[in-house]
Amino acid sequence: VTFVNPAGKTRSGWLDSARLTRIAAGTRWQGVWQAWESEIKVMPGRIGGTLHIEGSATWGGHDPQRVAIGSVHVGEFAVDTRSAGDRIAFSVDESGENGNMAAPFDDAPDEEYRCRVQLRLLGPYLLAHDNNACGGANVSFTGIYRRSR
Repeated sequence: VTFVNPAGKTRSGWLDSARLTRIAAGTRWQGVWQAWESEIKVMPGRIGGTLHIEGSATWGGHDPQRVAIGSVHVGEFAVDTRSAGDRIAFSVDESGENGNMAAPFDDAPDEEYRCRVQLRLLGPYLLAHDNNACGGANVSFTGIYRRSR
């Protein structure tokens, strides 16, 4: 199991599965979601019924030595998309052909380095998984997020 505190730090360990309870799917996408070195903002999109999602992440941003020598890697995305209940999956089409609308997750399978993101609301958490192509070396949005206060 993994616990995420309000500052976005995580702690993982083993628990007896008989003592766990299931968390219901979430319904409130909007807000600022934070993990240790990343943030995902979800707000109303420009087109009715869509959500605007912006992500920014770093690798090494909490390491003073990396910061001092300018060795922090960054990644970001910004798209408008529709949710499918408690799940959203998209790819970031940087060609501009779709305007700001996200492309389907499995769009352009030949583009190996296209940023692809899957999001799921689970209770008070936002679960994110990406394909490690959404920024510089080691940058990832994969993790468990909590809505900031």
